[in-house]
Amino acid sequence: MLKWSIPLFLCGMGVIAAGAQKSPRIRQHPSAAVRARKRQPHWITPLATLTPLLEREYRFDLTESQLRPGLTVTNWGSGKGLELIPTSRTELIVTQPSYITATGAPGAWGAAGALVKYEIAASPEDQGDYAATGIVGVSLPVQNFHASQLMISPQFGWGKGYGRFDVQQDLALGLPAGGTYRLANWAINTAFQYHATAKLWPEIELNASGLPHLLLGNHNQLDLTPGIVAGPWRVSRCFGLTVGAGVQIPTVHGLNESRNWIFSLRLPF
Repeated sequence: MLKWSIPLFLCGMGVIAAGAQKSPRIRQHPSAAVRARKRQPHWITPLATLTPLLEREYRFDLTESQLRPGLTVTNWGSGKGLELIPTSRTELIVTQPSYITATGAPGAWGAAGALVKYEIAASPEDQGDYAATGIVGVSLPVQNFHASQLMISPQFGWGKGYGRFDVQQDLALGLPAGGTYRLANWAINTAFQYHATAKLWPEIELNASGLPHLLLGNHNQLDLTPGIVAGPWRVSRCFGLTVGAGVQIPTVHGLNESRNWIFSLRLPF
């Protein structure tokens, strides 16, 4: 499955980029994004950790896990989407519904949603090199819709740079709006990055999560995620290109004991 996923993924992103480039709306009102970028550090967005920076881009991730021999699960989209900066201190993320395929089974649609970031504090590299952001997200399945499946996610993100190194972290709590068997879940993601060259950012992440469940019990998991992010490259007058790849390796097993490959493509504008 993986050998077909990557070329299809890249072709689809090329079509999206070509169509978006022709839209005059994408090129309007850059001042808010320009002011935000001048005020904050110029780190790269990690693979799994939600960055505290305000970003303006389209992002599409693909993840693939082999749960057991002969069973591969691929997530097209992985909860990413369009990121906009409507004001110099806010970001709106509209997440596309993921499409999940498994060997020998029909595909299914996952959740769609939105996040709003508010910049609490930020300073560029020569004036402190830090950022802090408050975040609120909502998500809702698009298949087998039911209002009780609405999830509300308050989050906090922060980061600090030390020369060529930076640390970025997000703390998230998932709160179900209803249901009798679903409890709050939590996640703590931490990324350690090194700015090796102008366009190359190797990283290692710690991705911890917990899923309390009245029926399944408590399941805590810790993944170690080595990876690399490269870019951005300017590919047109309006768009850039950033790519990344990594693998999540379970160290403390929870519900998922398989390695999870991550491929990320971003089109900053």
